[in-house]
Amino acid sequence: MIKKIKGTGKINNIVNIQSLKNEDNINLKNMDGYFEEKYYFSDFYDNDKTKKFIKSVEAQVRTSIEYSSYIGFLANELGLNHCAILGNIEKGDGVSVEFHHYPFTLYDIVYLTLSRNILLNKKFNSFSVTNEVLKDHYDNLIGVVPLAKTVHQLVHAGEIFINLSQVYGNINKFLEKYSFAMTDEMLENYNKLVEYSEKNLIYSETDVLKNSCE
Repeated sequence: MIKKIKGTGKINNIVNIQSLKNEDNINLKNMDGYFEEKYYFSDFYDNDKTKKFIKSVEAQVRTSIEYSSYIGFLANELGLNHCAILGNIEKGDGVSVEFHHYPFTLYDIVYLTLSRNILLNKKFNSFSVTNEVLKDHYDNLIGVVPLAKTVHQLVHAGEIFINLSQVYGNINKFLEKYSFAMTDEMLENYNKLVEYSEKNLIYSETDVLKNSCE
């Protein structure tokens, strides 16, 4: 059963990284000596640099051997190689089935990992955050949905709704770990998805989907 979540009344705005200045930190310096920075971080204050940091972690996750192994496990070991919307479409013979992070995007997941570290006063860096995100995938906390490439594009365009019952991954456990770190907007959007899923709206039979896949 998918549960709604309640807000904390706080808005968690995390922005760029502020380095720690204490004795147990580590300085990073390149071989040519052009730059030096702290290895661990504990806070954020610049929005643009935060976005760049999150995008960097996203790229590290997607290009890692661990992530490729995880995707292979879903498709080959668990048999998640059919489109969740168009069940007759299967990976192979020129057909591409991709995995869509849902109900939280990979960007959201990285953001929440950072926010949780900050709220718990933990030190972190891009490598530790990447490892945390990958571990959550392996621990089955991350919601993913297999989708044909065209359907995936339509989902990102907001043309198709995915029922939460179609998600692989323990969403409730994810919420137990990260709900206290979510922004009000995240909480509101998620609870709307719960309501739409309970109404069992069949967006997969809309004209836009049929027309795009013909």
